[in-house]
Amino acid sequence: MKSGWWSRRAITLHVCLMVAVPLFITLGLWQLSRALHGNVLSWAYTFEWPFFAAYVTWMWWKLVHEEMAEHTASPAGETGASHEQADSSAAPPDAVAPAPAPAAAAAGPPLDWDPYDEADPELAAYNRYLASLHAGQRKR
Repeated sequence: MKSGWWSRRAITLHVCLMVAVPLFITLGLWQLSRALHGNVLSWAYTFEWPFFAAYVTWMWWKLVHEEMAEHTASPAGETGASHEQADSSAAPPDAVAPAPAPAAAAAGPPLDWDPYDEADPELAAYNRYLASLHAGQRKR
């Protein structure tokens, strides 16, 4: 799969940029000509359209580089996981493995956690609502 500047998403963003920026600049120049001919409201649009063009350019830059960062971060995460596996396999054979956590503790929040804590009534009401939905699904 392609990554970076030539992925499907990046090409779509490039096309959007090539359409939007010239369109917004053209609209800004059109509003400038109207403003120079006496339309007072067009002065606001004269500055608004170039601002939109700059915003589209900024978003294009941000989205393209966000995608490239995701692609470059993936291999690093994979090598980190394989490094951790290598470290765990390097343990001496006579080492005692830690006891597994009880299933009840691993399955949910800590035992001292109260989902109906009234310190935040909105959160407590939402948790009661979710519990009622969950109870209704278990009956089916």
